[in-house]
Amino acid sequence: MIDRAVGGSTWECLGETPDLDTTMATTPEIVTRAEERVLERLLQGLSNRAIAAELMVSPRTVECHISHLLAKTGCSNRTQLLLWALAER
Repeated sequence: MIDRAVGGSTWECLGETPDLDTTMATTPEIVTRAEERVLERLLQGLSNRAIAAELMVSPRTVECHISHLLAKTGCSNRTQLLLWALAER
């Protein structure tokens, strides 16, 4: 389970890459249980569609959870997100 506080903010959504150490220190956010379930399945190598089917949600909901995870962690893509998740274990 990933329950560590991570940083994120709105300007990350605008395409700017913040200093992760500064962001994490000033803007803590918690990974929600729903985001965690999606992240666990990403680590298993499932596609958005497969995750959606397994969790019985829409693919768009999965996309939203992944977007929130990217913003909270400061990662810019799924690969970075997966590496971050592996480092948190």
